[in-house]
Amino acid sequence: MQGRGAVAAVLVLIATVSLPVAAHAPSTFMIILKSDGPVPGNATNNLWINDSVWFRNVDTTQNQTHTVVVDMNGDGLFNGSEDITSAPLSVTCEKDDEGNKTDPTCEVVLVVTFNRTNGYLDGWYAFEDRRSDGNSTPGILYVRPDNHTMSTNTTTVSNTNETTESTTQQTELQAKPAGGEEGTGLLLLSAATGFTAIGIVIVMLREIQESETTPDSEEEEQ
Repeated sequence: MQGRGAVAAVLVLIATVSLPVAAHAPSTFMIILKSDGPVPGNATNNLWINDSVWFRNVDTTQNQTHTVVVDMNGDGLFNGSEDITSAPLSVTCEKDDEGNKTDPTCEVVLVVTFNRTNGYLDGWYAFEDRRSDGNSTPGILYVRPDNHTMSTNTTTVSNTNETTESTTQQTELQAKPAGGEEGTGLLLLSAATGFTAIGIVIVMLREIQESETTPDSEEEEQ
């Protein structure tokens, strides 16, 4: 009975051991800039620390550009030294035969990454989509904390034209994970821990069974 009590204690201990917890893998959230404003206008449910927000202009209005401003210091204004202002974003950038932009200043995307490395932490962030026709549309970002963060993306803010020309392909980036290898490693480690625990219990049960049958054998011989 004492042996079985020991097994129960071991099982309780194993159950209380904290196995590795899978963190939120860094991913990309796409905000499409259209002629009537950004879509989605508010991103408050699917953003986490370490994620990147891509503001992508798809407005085909002739000569129309979009400038994105983000209030990073939370003062309600967009003119602070910590605030972000994109270059005027075009719908496309012309390229030469070698694939280089004919206008080096042309940009189609603003990328903002939220992580502890660059100081853009979880919280609420206001932004505006300012169009060259004089209209603007406000929006809100809410970045959720991730208490089990495993890694950080050191990218801060950038304008980039390294995107596909298809709006559909751009939208697919919204939920694309970037940390699959880390999640697989955690699953393998958890499985190994579980198998080890089962092995320990099996060995203990065998030893208990042998210890209980030995006294019975000695009594029969007497």
